[in-house]
Amino acid sequence: MNFEAFRKISLEELNWYFQILQDYTSATYKSVGFSGKVLFPNLILFTETKDHFLVELFGINEKFQSLDVKLHKEKTVINYLSQDKLIGGGEKERFILEGGINGGVSGIFIRRELDYEVLKKRFPFHQRLWDQPAQFVLQGGDGYYFDFKDTFKHCYMNNCTLGNKFGNIHRIKHMLLMLICGRNLSENEYKNWLNNLLSLSLLQRVQMPLNTNFQETLASLNPLLGIQVASHSREEISFLTSQFSNFFLIPGVAETSISDFLKKNPSFTKAAFSCRSFICQAQLPWLEGNPAPDEQMIIPDLFLEREDGYFDICDLKLPKHERNSITKGPRRRRRFIDYVNEGISQLANYEDYFKFQENANLANSKFGIKVSKPRLFLVVGSYENATEEEIKEAARSLRENFYIVDYDTLASLAFNNSRIFPFSKSS
Repeated sequence: MNFEAFRKISLEELNWYFQILQDYTSATYKSVGFSGKVLFPNLILFTETKDHFLVELFGINEKFQSLDVKLHKEKTVINYLSQDKLIGGGEKERFILEGGINGGVSGIFIRRELDYEVLKKRFPFHQRLWDQPAQFVLQGGDGYYFDFKDTFKHCYMNNCTLGNKFGNIHRIKHMLLMLICGRNLSENEYKNWLNNLLSLSLLQRVQMPLNTNFQETLASLNPLLGIQVASHSREEISFLTSQFSNFFLIPGVAETSISDFLKKNPSFTKAAFSCRSFICQAQLPWLEGNPAPDEQMIIPDLFLEREDGYFDICDLKLPKHERNSITKGPRRRRRFIDYVNEGISQLANYEDYFKFQENANLANSKFGIKVSKPRLFLVVGSYENATEEEIKEAARSLRENFYIVDYDTLASLAFNNSRIFPFSKSS
């Protein structure tokens, strides 16, 4: 089976599955007055590696509409699952995945010994994991969790979490639904396995006894594939923030894919930036003031509407996990690396665009974008390479309207700015 066939089969089967699941859910839960939300994915990431194909689902939506397709390449499935920090060797305990009809797991937390204080600081939105009873604790310090043998066929991980640790670095990877198959699998083998897997999930749903008690209904829904169930808004944003954290920690994920995640999940973006609304990648041609003939237009990643109706501007750069720091030099000469400075210069160029009246009029008439004293946000780096102290030191030469925000901070802002309220029956 080639990668294109894998994508086509996966997309057809998953679209079919979620559409039927939504139809059942919508009709049945209304009849029993179910007050929670059943949340469906809206983004699908296909990954091609040397020996395997992977598909992972992200995002949440009350109504299933479609899966926005993103493509990715990675060296090995181990790199992908380990979030690129491949620490191996030794006699560490691992799961062996080999031939036969491989199944899967739902609702478990796989980890080695972790520093929970570090985890709670970096991933406060994963609070529900700390007391999760279904945990596999493997022996050995750092290291990956799975060995995929040449005879491996396929498996799934549904609503599962990996706790990855590399020295003093801790990461959490929560998977809504992930499918993995060997490249040597035939199209018919893969399609039959996936169809049977999803059909069994639907059959379980049809036969499932419903109860008007939310907690009992929630417990009965947990084994279903690829969905989340939330009883209140805080739980919903917790699910979404967990997925965002997983998404930007994928090694080599594209900037455009991160931008599309924010576009497809507006509740997260509004909470993260405390904005009323936002506009993604608006294409604004230069009408005046542009001295560079090779630059026809500006395309900022995000325009963020403030409470006063004016917009701030945001540009997204990659987290740069391979860098130990996004700054360089000693304290007295601390400065950002060139990669960050490029983003800062890009934001300054966006701001300049609006200093010319014809440009400003076009943005307002075409998109309703009005800019006055904008804050300029650059999202770059992560908890591991963007310490608050070093960023403050490197930012001393920047104007006061520039803000450097790392991806972990953005996730925490979304979680902390959300509010708890119960869902009404009509929500």
